[in-house]
Amino acid sequence: MSHPLRLLLLDDNEDHLLLMRRSVRRLPELTAELVCCGTLEEARAALAAGGIDVAVLDYNVGLETSAALVRDLADRPGAPPVILVTSEGDAYLAAELTRLGVHRYLDKKDLGTARLSEAIASAVRSSADAAERDRGRADAQRRLDTLTPREREVAGLVAEGLLSKQIAGRLGCSPGTVNLHRTRIMHKTRAGSIADLVRMVLLAGGELGGNMGAGAGAAGG
Repeated sequence: MSHPLRLLLLDDNEDHLLLMRRSVRRLPELTAELVCCGTLEEARAALAAGGIDVAVLDYNVGLETSAALVRDLADRPGAPPVILVTSEGDAYLAAELTRLGVHRYLDKKDLGTARLSEAIASAVRSSADAAERDRGRADAQRRLDTLTPREREVAGLVAEGLLSKQIAGRLGCSPGTVNLHRTRIMHKTRAGSIADLVRMVLLAGGELGGNMGAGAGAAGG
């Protein structure tokens, strides 16, 4: 990561929050800025402000649970991975929340063990991988946005594996016109090969031709 790791810790029990802080501070391979929260409201505000790389959330917070917060994060693009901390006996609920996007869940008795270190390291890797995918997707979309509607449609059909003659039949134009579009597409997107173009289209959503069908038809050949 290009910036110091920012770790959010949520627990309404001051002793447990202190234990989490000490456990994280004892991890020799981890240097992190800790954002400690004692309420769900504080955690929501910190997460909304951005810049959090990993969130370690206690499941039971006062008379509430962090389930709604976990669901909100699962639906939010670019949200940090969540490590859910449960009391003994909450494993079933944690497993349910895992399906909503929780990266890992730990029993509170694991906080002082290597499992915490491994869970944080895994979450950091997951966050970095997701950020890399987002950058790749954004770059692919920027390149494809340089294309005209017709070129976008041709690019989508190329990504489907169609040959120029097949694309020409689909669009009602000559193979020479399709080849001209393909040359322009490769130049504009800076694709090094057809495989590179296909990866670009897939990163951008994989349905380029279908999504642009109406606009491409209006643009003509």
